[in-house]
Amino acid sequence: NPVCIEGIAHEIFKYAGTRKGIVFLPGVDVTESVCATMNKMRPGCATFIHGKVKPKRDNRRRVRMIEDGVVQFVLGCDALIEGFDVPDISMVVMARFTGQRGRYEQMLGRGLRLIAKCIEGIDTPEGRREAIKASVKPNCLVLDFANSSRFKLVTVEDVLLDDTAGGGRKSKKL
Repeated sequence: NPVCIEGIAHEIFKYAGTRKGIVFLPGVDVTESVCATMNKMRPGCATFIHGKVKPKRDNRRRVRMIEDGVVQFVLGCDALIEGFDVPDISMVVMARFTGQRGRYEQMLGRGLRLIAKCIEGIDTPEGRREAIKASVKPNCLVLDFANSSRFKLVTVEDVLLDDTAGGGRKSKKL
């Protein structure tokens, strides 16, 4: 549906700023349509990867385009879920449904990579958090158009409470 495709593209542009992003979509035709729409709205901003791209080496060339900053977004259909490692991706767009928690974790993980050198040699959790905050990638934005975030990977209790001391819960210092 063109209205839906344009809506996804508008929301991506609305929130992306200068972030590099990865967009997960449900089919080859949708992936190519969203990419074409994004490039129509902002020429040269996106490329796509899927199993029907021929020759196969073109997929690797397209990955290099996002790595090198030639494009801001890479869109994928049943691709980019495993083995894709571009640490400066700081936006993940879930525009395809998945009923599998593991697959959701894999897709989300594409944006949760740290810029490794930013925490090199820092031994404390507090020091690492401060280094990440000060790095070129202090966070990752997730846009979920497919209700994939229903998988509760971390809850408020996980972050704020600790039940390891005598069976009771107490606040953790962040």
